[in-house]
Amino acid sequence: MNIALLVSGMLPSGKESLTITTMSFARQLQHNDNFVAIVTRNKGNQQINEIPQINEINEIPFVKLRNFQFLPLYNKLLAFPLGFYKLQRRKQIKINIIHGFSSSPGLVLRSLLAKWLFSPKVKVIHTLRSYPIRKDLDKKNWNSFLSFLCAISYRLLNYADLVTVQTKCHARDLIRNKVNAEKIRVVRSHINLETFYPQNRDGLKLKYGYQNKLIVFNYGAMWEIKGTEYLIKSIPQVLRKLPSALFVFAPRNYEQALQMYKPLIKALNIERNVKFIAENIPIAEYVALADAVVLPYPHLEGTEGNPSCLLESLACGTPVITTQLPELQEVFFDCAIFVPPRNSSALAEAIIGVLTKKNEQLILSGLKKAKDFDLKLISQQFLELYASTLTYR
Repeated sequence: MNIALLVSGMLPSGKESLTITTMSFARQLQHNDNFVAIVTRNKGNQQINEIPQINEINEIPFVKLRNFQFLPLYNKLLAFPLGFYKLQRRKQIKINIIHGFSSSPGLVLRSLLAKWLFSPKVKVIHTLRSYPIRKDLDKKNWNSFLSFLCAISYRLLNYADLVTVQTKCHARDLIRNKVNAEKIRVVRSHINLETFYPQNRDGLKLKYGYQNKLIVFNYGAMWEIKGTEYLIKSIPQVLRKLPSALFVFAPRNYEQALQMYKPLIKALNIERNVKFIAENIPIAEYVALADAVVLPYPHLEGTEGNPSCLLESLACGTPVITTQLPELQEVFFDCAIFVPPRNSSALAEAIIGVLTKKNEQLILSGLKKAKDFDLKLISQQFLELYASTLTYR
């Protein structure tokens, strides 16, 4: 099969979850003797010289689409079918499958326009990774208005051949919004179990200078939608019981995170027990050395129903504390500790509980659960979905 993955803005950073998961997925599809290319736009206002530009990263063809500051309609929608056209022309290849990814349902229009304009026989699969971010819809500008239209355009999904989501909760939400139930499939996120696996915790602590410390780890994006503030506010309560605890943060954007949270950390007088890491680090080793990973999501807007950080932590045998959201409880009910969203006191009590117990059963359940998300397994499920659309007339 010849497959094009249409993905919203990707960063080149090795700490960017979307980049890591998309690249690993593309490489796994490629291992099965498929042609795979990625069409994506530059995040923010990053500039490139050619529109669109095709190059290769780790032998995966990339079509990079430039952002124009005052053309959100082009950035969000029109650039993608043009990039798809350029891909087919430059590579002299006919794409069989367009697999699009987004949080807003209306962004399926990228794939549909590519099909209608340039390749009528191509099959369209669309994956909704998460829910639209409401705060992005409240800004009073043209960009937010376009985001709003994309967020409410559920019925456009009916023009795709198949739609996938990561939880049954999300599937029910689509059905309530008039998406044809026969087109919806639940396919989980994936994780590379060759990268994330249990390691010697004491040995890794010694390697990185954390011996005799109880490590609470949080990593990835640290916007307000990820709940980082609630974790920071829980720290004083934890330190009253466990003064040796060290809270280690590995933000995707160090400067942004420091600007957002340094004043709060200073006001709480907890600087000595908080560490923000600026440099690129071997994330898998840090996850494996942690005594707990805390993911205090207030909601799942802009966050996958099966969050990568949660899956990676389970695979490393690290206890996870997260929030009582229906999508998370549906999948991880027996292998994570849940607290009410936006409740720093409950979060602190859960952290103290995990740090003072052995958690053997929780860890074993997490390791078993992680196997259900193996990259090879999930990639095969998508390949079978692709094949089913190609044989359907």
